[in-house]
Amino acid sequence: MGTDITASIEYGRKKHDYWRHFAVLGRMSRNYRIFSAMAGVRSEVGLQPEVPLRGFPSDATFRTEEAWPRKDNEGNRLPDWTCHSPGWLWTDEFEEAVNRGGSFAMGWIDEDYAAALAAMKSLESSGYIARIIFWFGD
Repeated sequence: MGTDITASIEYGRKKHDYWRHFAVLGRMSRNYRIFSAMAGVRSEVGLQPEVPLRGFPSDATFRTEEAWPRKDNEGNRLPDWTCHSPGWLWTDEFEEAVNRGGSFAMGWIDEDYAAALAAMKSLESSGYIARIIFWFGD
């Protein structure tokens, strides 16, 4: 049994009142070095995150909220082994984690992380700010 990551990209204006949903990425590829660099998950690979876990953002979009797998009868998120260690990163923080933990440094590319980063950078080049929200499941 391994650890998986689920992520969602959201974007907004720099002076914004709300976030917009871009994509739920579902289960991205298992790269424990990236997991460790992002959140300290599977940290036996020796990397620690540059940014402490921030938890699930209270202002997440409805689509991101809906992707959380377990909720109580009132719709509150329930952490368990299927969803733990939630956090979020700005584009530059995600890029740092991917570069530190990813295969880029080893000469190959994890396509799903590269695509997520490219989407976030594209949103930013269009005048938005972007964040990736994530959680892990075992």
